[in-house]
Amino acid sequence: MKLKPYLWPAGVASRGVIGIIAAGLLSLWGIDADADGKKAQVFELTPELMKLRDDLAKYKDPFVAVRDGYFSTVGCVQFPDGDMGVHFLNPAFIGPEPDPMKPAILLYEPVADGKLELVGVEWFIPLATGVKGRPVIFGQEFEGPMAGHEPLMPDELHHYDLHVWLYRENPLGVFHHSNPNVNCAKAAGYPVQEAPTRIVLHN
Repeated sequence: MKLKPYLWPAGVASRGVIGIIAAGLLSLWGIDADADGKKAQVFELTPELMKLRDDLAKYKDPFVAVRDGYFSTVGCVQFPDGDMGVHFLNPAFIGPEPDPMKPAILLYEPVADGKLELVGVEWFIPLATGVKGRPVIFGQEFEGPMAGHEPLMPDELHHYDLHVWLYRENPLGVFHHSNPNVNCAKAAGYPVQEAPTRIVLHN
């Protein structure tokens, strides 16, 4: 069994020795408890991902993203197991090999007053780029190949992709395709419902 580092939650000291022992036992099973004893997810990023998060922090301002070539796809994507948010796509970063420092897509959550909050990034590699085999970055294999996500992209746009939730904790995992902690409810009339798309062959 792989043990993971334990981060003491706020307020643990006030629970005394019994609380500390109980929290420690939970941590041995990969479960962390908050101050109320509820199950909580520790937001863990590798040093490489932490550097990427810092390097891309300028895109918390979506106007900076637009100036650097990222353009909004308008719709806020909702999945059955969590939302993805609004995708900002930079075509210049689409190619057969992923650059770990240049994700093709930035993911934003609509928040109050029509503003956008950066929550994650995505690497997007269409099969038409000539990609050879399944891409891998950060030790993580891409999902796919899959058909395009209707209605924001054509079904024929077969591709691999990988999501990384750098700025929003995801109880399903840092690399999961959607995030229950992202909400399209404030998408100003542009929510887009999607379902998991079909897997396709990659010759």
